Amino acid sequence: MSSEAPTICPGSPELPELSEAPGTFYLAPPLQHTRDRLYAGLQDRDWGATFPAHGVMAVEVPAGQLRQLLRTLGALMSEPETAAGTALFLEAGRGLDAASLTQARSLSTWTARADHEWLVELIRDEQVQIHYQPILRAHPDGEPELYAYECLLRGLDSSGGIISPGQMFQAAELANLEFYLDRMARVAAIRDSHALGIEANLFINFRPTAIYDPAFCLRTTVGAVDRLGLDPGKVVFEVVESEAITDHRHLRYIVDEYRQGGFRIALDDLGAGYGSLNLLKDLEPDFVKLDRDLIRGVQASTAQQSIVEAMLGMARKLGITTVAEGIEEADEYRWLCEAGVDLVQGFYFARPAHPPPRL
Repeated sequence: MSSEAPTICPGSPELPELSEAPGTFYLAPPLQHTRDRLYAGLQDRDWGATFPAHGVMAVEVPAGQLRQLLRTLGALMSEPETAAGTALFLEAGRGLDAASLTQARSLSTWTARADHEWLVELIRDEQVQIHYQPILRAHPDGEPELYAYECLLRGLDSSGGIISPGQMFQAAELANLEFYLDRMARVAAIRDSHALGIEANLFINFRPTAIYDPAFCLRTTVGAVDRLGLDPGKVVFEVVESEAITDHRHLRYIVDEYRQGGFRIALDDLGAGYGSLNLLKDLEPDFVKLDRDLIRGVQASTAQQSIVEAMLGMARKLGITTVAEGIEEADEYRWLCEAGVDLVQGFYFARPAHPPPRL
C-alpha cells in the first residue's frame, strides 16, 4: 500500500464514550474575542477557566459533569466557532503530553457527542434491525426470480420505534462516529442474515468515508464472515453515496481489500453525475445500480430511455451486471426487461422488511 494512504482509523477501535471521571477539559477557541466571550460566559455559569498557554483555556470538570460542560459550551458558541475550535479531555492524574493529541477533536465533535448520546448507546448495544429488500432477476416473459437481498439498517429507539438511517448517519457525521456506526451496520447485517438462515446473495452498504485504513478498519467485517462460515462470494459490498466520493484512489484500496477476501463490489447511483462514471472506470465493479431518477417513469421519457440504454450497453461491454432500483410501476419493469437489464429492485416487488418480505 502506498505510504500516502491513510494508516489509522479514528482513535481506538473501541467506541468512544464521554468520561464520567473528573478531569480537565482543554479547548482552543479560534479567535481572541471568542475566548473572551467564552470566559465571561463560563464565569457566569459557575465554570472556572484558566489559561495554561497562549490561546488555550482549561476548565476543571467534576465527576459526571463533562456532558453538562459541553452543552454549556455549545450554547455559548456559534456553529462556525465550535467547528474551528479544538479540544480534548484528560481525566484527573493524566498530564498533558504528546500522546494527548490522539484525543484531540474539533469542539463541534465534542458538543455533538453530548447532544447525540443516544447514538452511542444505539451503536454500543446494537439497537438496530436489518430490513431486507429483494433484488430479482428480470424475466420479460415470466415471474422475476430472487437473486439477493439488500440489507438496510434501521435504528430502534427506547420504545421500539424506527430511527431512519439518514437520522443516524447525520448524527454520526456530526459526532465523528461514522466509522463505528458503519462498522456496526455491516457486522449486524452479516450476523442477522446468518441467524435468519438466508442463503441468497447479500448486498451490504458501506460508506468509504468511514473507512481509513482498509486492512485495519475492515477486519471486523471480514472476521464476522469467517467466524460464521459464510461464503464471501455471496456477499456484495455496495458503495453508497458514490456521487460524493472524491478520493478514488483510497476507494480503490478498500475495493481491493474486499476482493482479496473473495467479496464482490457494487456501485450505486450510476448516472447521478460525472463522478459515478469515473468510478465505473476506476473501480471496475461487479454490479452497477442505475440511479432511481433515471428509472422513475422511464417508459414515458425518450430522453431517459436513451441514457438507460447507453448505460446498459456500456455495462454489458464491460461485463458488469446491471441493477435497476426504485421500480414502482409495472410499465417501468416491462420496459427495463425489454431493454435488457439484469436485475431489478423496488417497491413494485416488495418493500424492505424484517424478516425478508414475500414477493
